Amino acid sequence: GFSVKKINKILSANKIRNDSSTLNPETQNSYVSSSDLDDDDYFEYVYASVGPTDQKIMEWSSGKHGRPILSNMDIAKKLHVTPAAISQRRAKLQRMMSDIRGIL
Repeated sequence: GFSVKKINKILSANKIRNDSSTLNPETQNSYVSSSDLDDDDYFEYVYASVGPTDQKIMEWSSGKHGRPILSNMDIAKKLHVTPAAISQRRAKLQRMMSDIRGIL
């Protein structure tokens, strides 16, 4: 029920540090921590959280799940919408993936 902006604000206000790790004195980030997540993980997370139309757009834009990569024009024809609508949805999906990267 929290927005991404609210979560980021809470996380930035409460700096939780692991005492057992070594911290970079400049950034206060751990030298030993690393994320095991890759772009496919972020893609699948967003893919699972959107509706069927956005899922199709994600598949046709990326070629994932065995789908061919299509242009905005071709996707628009298949979904019976304008290419501008596809561009807007793709931008929204890209923002979602960026937000998820920032959180996870």
